[in-house]
Amino acid sequence: MTWQFRYRDRLFSLEEGQCTIGRSEDCTICLDDPLASRRHAQVTLTKDDPPVILDLSSRNGTFVNGKPISGAVTLAAGDTVRVGTQDIAVSFLAASKLDTLTDLPGARSLEALKLLGQLAEKALTMGNAVEAERIVSRYLEEQLEGARQGHLLSDERFELVASLAHRLAQGTRRSYWLDFLFTIHELHGKIMEAEMVHSLYEMSRHVSGSSRPQLVSYINSLRDPTAPRTPSEKFVLGRLDGLTKLMS
Repeated sequence: MTWQFRYRDRLFSLEEGQCTIGRSEDCTICLDDPLASRRHAQVTLTKDDPPVILDLSSRNGTFVNGKPISGAVTLAAGDTVRVGTQDIAVSFLAASKLDTLTDLPGARSLEALKLLGQLAEKALTMGNAVEAERIVSRYLEEQLEGARQGHLLSDERFELVASLAHRLAQGTRRSYWLDFLFTIHELHGKIMEAEMVHSLYEMSRHVSGSSRPQLVSYINSLRDPTAPRTPSEKFVLGRLDGLTKLMS
């Protein structure tokens, strides 16, 4: 089993024993934050037990999921530790999943991707699309590259990746993320959800750059006269055709 902390774009795998968090360069996780104490908090990990965090009498306290801690607190996957103004995401990777998740270079656990998605969504909600993009762009691109190499995503992972790319397209208004959306759907041979296509009509008026070539490629990949289509799928295909006119 592996416990991991993510701070900004760095991932720390915890080992048995103790690690420290703070401004000091001697800390395991060194924070660039004036509100953090030099030795702010300590995390202890013992075999087969979840990590335990303890505030080291810091000036501004340590928070877990928005609540100040008093004494030792046991952490769980999905928790967010706040030290100063910095958030550190906690994730857990079972040993039985390690081999599967490392088949692809840079592959990430679904749990970690969900946590990053939550952080990105929080940034988007606060109007910080640039920060949201910084948090998840590299990991989304890894998923796309893997699919290009023939390593298709599970349905759950695909839905999460597509949803995050869609939210980044809405937040950043960059055609890059529309291209990403069309490409990931094309590689998996999936028809977009009707709600997503509807939002693309609204978005097309504001996105910088044109995604029409990738959209046309995606539509052409779905044009198989022998493939049975439900009425709802035919409706979505018609809507996608209409979208090409707005992107011309």
